[in-house]
Amino acid sequence: MQGVIIAYSAQKKYGFITGEDGDSYFFHRNHLKQPNTSPKKGLSVSFDPVPTPKGMAARQIEVNDKAPSCWVYHTPEEFITSNSTQCGRHHEVIAQGKRISYAAKSPVEVREGLATKAKIAGFNGLIQTAMERKTGWSKLNPNHRYTYHIFSGVPAIIRRKEAVTDKAVADASKIRLDAAVKSALSTPISNKEHDDGKLFAFIMSGVGILIFLFIVSNVLR
Repeated sequence: MQGVIIAYSAQKKYGFITGEDGDSYFFHRNHLKQPNTSPKKGLSVSFDPVPTPKGMAARQIEVNDKAPSCWVYHTPEEFITSNSTQCGRHHEVIAQGKRISYAAKSPVEVREGLATKAKIAGFNGLIQTAMERKTGWSKLNPNHRYTYHIFSGVPAIIRRKEAVTDKAVADASKIRLDAAVKSALSTPISNKEHDDGKLFAFIMSGVGILIFLFIVSNVLR
């Protein structure tokens, strides 16, 4: 069977091959016919599919004497959030913007708010995320304290790469990817933070004015 190496760990000496049938096959370097060959992601191979207790595996693997395969880039269906630079198996960060943040009372709201910011600009993920919990004080009422959260992250364009042999298909995919990257990186993202404490201060300032006017009107009677 023909296939393409889609992942390989040089340290652990194993990886995975996608066969021409679309299935995934585990392989170990010991099963290469050419022991001096270094497996690399994207290389075309031929192999014998063998069932094992843990799933299908590749045996008698022979690396074809070809250049690495061409690539197409698939957009993950879900918005990806990661507190590191890793974004899941088979996913790759293609481009990234500048760190942005969002502040609000609810930790759920800050996550959703930051994701919305990134999506509007054309990004489909956030990496190196961090959550902070802080305490604020009202300017008009020093005795009033409130807790709010700040969620920050680096907006990223994330794709799943698939090796193909059709250069025309790969070229079209690369054109679409380049256009998406250019659009996202050129779209400004507002880093203005929503803050429930400011809303409280605004409300309190209005209440304070009403109370002042009420006192003045009673004094003048």
